[in-house]
Amino acid sequence: MIFLGTAVHRTENGQNTWRLTACAAVIVVAFTVCSAYQYGDGDQFTRRAWIVAFYAVLLPLCMLTHRCIEAPAQSWGRELARRVPTDLRSGPAPFSQ
Repeated sequence: MIFLGTAVHRTENGQNTWRLTACAAVIVVAFTVCSAYQYGDGDQFTRRAWIVAFYAVLLPLCMLTHRCIEAPAQSWGRELARRVPTDLRSGPAPFSQ
């Protein structure tokens, strides 16, 4: 999962293509399924398969929410921060006696 996060980050910064990142995601999910099949037995395989399916749905959903909610909110927050006068950015003056 961390590998895929790095791949998406690099793609968003222009270091990779989306096609390469999608291929990497497919490979990670395929290896996870193969691992669950090889090392699981009966109920364990079913449980692991559901976990893989969960991540196969979760990863695109996380990417979509980041792109549609998180990134615009960060942009909006940066814009609001630029509007605050410089003297208010540093916080209140220290208390002195």
